[in-house]
Amino acid sequence: MPAMYQWSLLPLAARLGVLEILRGSDENDSKSGLAQYASVCKEWQGHFEKKLYRRLILTPSSLGEFDKLVRRQRNLVEHIWFRIELERDPCPDCKSCSSPGEMMLRDRNLATEAIRKLFFILCLWPEQQNHARHQRLTLDLSVWSPSDPQPDFKGDLHFGMNLVANEDAEGSENPGHDLCHGRRLEVPDRGAISRMFSFAVLEFPNGLPFVRVIRRLIIRRQTRRSFYDQGLAQILTSLPNLEHFDYEPWDGFIFPVRYGQDRGYERIISSSLPRVLRTLTLFEDFNEDYNSTYSFIDMGDVPPAWRPELIRTPWTRVSAALAVRSIRLERLFASNMLDAKDFFKACKPNWVRRSLTSLALTSRLLNRLADPSKVNDMLVAAGRTALQMPELQTLEIWNGMKGNACVFRYEATSTANIATISWCGTWDLQLSEELVRTWTQVALQVRKQLLSVQVNQKLDPSHITSHAVAIRDLKLSEGVIHPVSLEQILRE
Repeated sequence: MPAMYQWSLLPLAARLGVLEILRGSDENDSKSGLAQYASVCKEWQGHFEKKLYRRLILTPSSLGEFDKLVRRQRNLVEHIWFRIELERDPCPDCKSCSSPGEMMLRDRNLATEAIRKLFFILCLWPEQQNHARHQRLTLDLSVWSPSDPQPDFKGDLHFGMNLVANEDAEGSENPGHDLCHGRRLEVPDRGAISRMFSFAVLEFPNGLPFVRVIRRLIIRRQTRRSFYDQGLAQILTSLPNLEHFDYEPWDGFIFPVRYGQDRGYERIISSSLPRVLRTLTLFEDFNEDYNSTYSFIDMGDVPPAWRPELIRTPWTRVSAALAVRSIRLERLFASNMLDAKDFFKACKPNWVRRSLTSLALTSRLLNRLADPSKVNDMLVAAGRTALQMPELQTLEIWNGMKGNACVFRYEATSTANIATISWCGTWDLQLSEELVRTWTQVALQVRKQLLSVQVNQKLDPSHITSHAVAIRDLKLSEGVIHPVSLEQILRE
């Protein structure tokens, strides 16, 4: 009796049980293993292809094959990680520098052409196929170079935190780069930092086609290169159905670069985000060791106002732009590129954020040397703004860096009759009577709930070794930073 005939005689529940065992037997989610299972018969094909095509990793060189092979299975694809690998710097010494102009031109052409090809492929994907399965296609975009002084993680960290161990096994130990198991043993010099955090100039003179199937765009901090706002704006405006945008650029270190970044942030927020966007996560990453390297060097004739800051000063116009854009959002998480005090100052009393359920912002005011009255004033302003947020469930105002971590948190749920405010940090803050009255009004007027003031929770400053540790120990909302990015910072 043929083997597959015997298989068909098994009860449906038994067959499904066997398939699930096989589907979960490969701890490393081997694509080759799944492909072999899918080739056994049509029943196995339909079962294993769901997992085989759900998450794909693409490179520029694989786009041709992707376009030819992934057609019938388009409706199975949920997540595409597009990894643009730039050419290796011809200079063999990672501490010497090639011509910045030559590198920028070369990288621009490669990255621009890669994104253009991908968009021309995806623009042909029928939108209704995604809706039929209630799926949301995510595009995870990253740009890196083998010549980067600190190589990007090689492991597939995006698709499961249990895969972090793979990263070490795939070459994180790199002699000559002062790395050991993903951790840097020495702080790189200024030249190495500059090359690693250069700009990725994207220009699409003929524009990009509309790609309607993408609902989420992710650009994680794993991409050290900053995108100029013109190219990023073209990408965003080509995604008319984009509902979620996660953007984790790096701090620009010195004023001219940072000023350009801030102006870009303002333009993107004000004019390039799709109207249907529901969730916006902006996390400007930084490394305090890198900031120190730049801050304590002789910069010659560079004006003092242009020199690097150990702690960046956000531009008020970025905060103001976010205050306006938040009116149409459901969830907003913005860190380091703005200050919460400027955000609330820009809010008008008659602005109603009818859909906003979650809000998390950073503020430089939250440090142990700050005037407690100014901190309380900001939190009162936050409460007054929250009076015009009828759906608000969570608000967090926080700050985190080495030795300092703190958060003011408001929480309200529809399943409880009590809303709460709390303070957690490496230093105590006495909440003022006006603050408590304001947030009591928020709970009663907006949520029809009583307010409970939680006992302050104290953290040990010596345990806060980075902003990632602060995020973890403060138990901030998941939307503040991508979980893979958080894991990477903790490991670095």
